[in-house]
Formats: sequence, C-alpha cells, structure tokens
Amino acid sequence: MTDTTPADPTIDDAAEVIEQKAVRLAKRERLLAERADAAGGAYPVTVPVTDTIAELRERDEGGASDADVRRARRCMDHVERAQVTELTE
Repeated sequence: MTDTTPADPTIDDAAEVIEQKAVRLAKRERLLAERADAAGGAYPVTVPVTDTIAELRERDEGGASDADVRRARRCMDHVERAQVTELTE
C-alpha cells in the first residue's frame, strides 16, 4: 500500500483565481478600448434611444394594451415575491 498525499487544494484555487482575474481584466480592457465615446464601453453612462413610445405603438398595432402590460407586471411581482418567500423560509 502506498501512501499518497492529495495535492494542496489551495494551490489550485489560487491559480484559478489568478486566471479568472486575468480573463476579467482582459475583457475590461477590451471593452474600454472599444468605446466610441465617454458614454460607451464597459460602463455606459447612458443608453441611446432607438425608438420612441409612439413609434413602438405604431409598429406594434394590435399588440399588448396597457392593461395587458400591467397584468403581466402583477404576475411577475407575484412570482418574485414567491421566490423571495421560498428563499427566506
């Protein structure tokens, strides 16, 4: 019978953390380099308006009414409250 000692898990964990940090920093640098102006990139300050409400309503004739949207929001609120309740029990 041979006596084998498992590798130190903290060494693997530390290497993994260093690798994850390098990947995230590289992504951040890439996003910052791609920004077109001061409001773009990794941390946009504003979001450009692509459509107005009137344009959306005109394009989506017969779509969801305001009552439908409110009803859907109430359903989502109910689901979110149920999930929070499950987590806190």
